[in-house]
Amino acid sequence: MKAKLAILVVALLVIVAGEIAFTHATTPNLALPDLSGSCTNKGTQFTTTLTASSLSSTMLWQVNVTWTPDQVTVVSYSLGSSFPSSAGITLSKNSTVAGYFVVGYSFYDGNSTSSSNGLTLVTLTWKTKVYHANSLLHIVTASETPLVTKLADTSFNNQPYTTTDGVYTCNLGPSK
Repeated sequence: MKAKLAILVVALLVIVAGEIAFTHATTPNLALPDLSGSCTNKGTQFTTTLTASSLSSTMLWQVNVTWTPDQVTVVSYSLGSSFPSSAGITLSKNSTVAGYFVVGYSFYDGNSTSSSNGLTLVTLTWKTKVYHANSLLHIVTASETPLVTKLADTSFNNQPYTTTDGVYTCNLGPSK
């Protein structure tokens, strides 16, 4: 009887530990908003927040966002509050002609951040170039180009992620 009880307890502990590990290992989704229905004039500024649904011991990240360059352009950016300049280094490259913006952040001294509630990586400020601008706001992944979006842990191991692209358009999306 004691042996059966011990086996049952061990089996329950294995199941619970597996559930905890599975819950913690959620793949983060990097997302930009759907701004369908944004009917604006030329020269209008708007902001988008690129968020991560979760992060686990992430020491560095880099995002590459592309857009339709004759429709909109990035004019400035600010990092989320979890990424202060006093704790790390930031690099960025904005090509308004080619229509891409790359920004990266790395903590000093092997520090990292974790969050299960989601957090802001970067807020982008945009400007429309035409009346009723229309552009996909695309998060570039590893399968597309060497200048990719990436997350890495304190051992510089790439961390998996998924993406949800944003859109800025006067047209209403299917969910609106």
